[in-house]
Amino acid sequence: MGTWMELPLRHYVRLLARYLRAQWPRVALLGLLLLADIGLRLLNPQIIAGFIDRVTTGAPAALLLRSAGIYLVVTVLQQGVATLTTYESETVGWTATNGLRTDLVAHTVKLDPSFHKAHRPGEMIERIDGDVNAISSFFSQFVVQVLGNSILVIGVIAVLARVDWRVSVV
Repeated sequence: MGTWMELPLRHYVRLLARYLRAQWPRVALLGLLLLADIGLRLLNPQIIAGFIDRVTTGAPAALLLRSAGIYLVVTVLQQGVATLTTYESETVGWTATNGLRTDLVAHTVKLDPSFHKAHRPGEMIERIDGDVNAISSFFSQFVVQVLGNSILVIGVIAVLARVDWRVSVV
């Protein structure tokens, strides 16, 4: 008798792929939004650095105001993209887990009567809904956060390499 912790990672990846495959346009949009969010996060410090460089060289006030305006626009845009990313992530997660719930209910309905006598309806509802909610939280938060933060770290290292390769190595 195995538990979910004993399953290899590839089983989880196959399970995730099975329920995301039908949503590939939304998953692709989610990927693009995630990349746009990360790109805007990496752009903002560059805008600030340019602003500071202009201040220290005595640039005209109009140029400084334009830099500040660009920073504000990029910040608002990044927040909007982050919100859309969260929305798409939740939509994809709920759609995938609703498919999983449907499959689990169909499977349990087909089980023999002795199984249904051994397990009360409330227990079955809790297992199906509760376990699927736990999986949903894991995939919608953990996977997106880990993937997004990994790409962000790679982007930060790339930006640092552009500034000074020795800093990016550290």
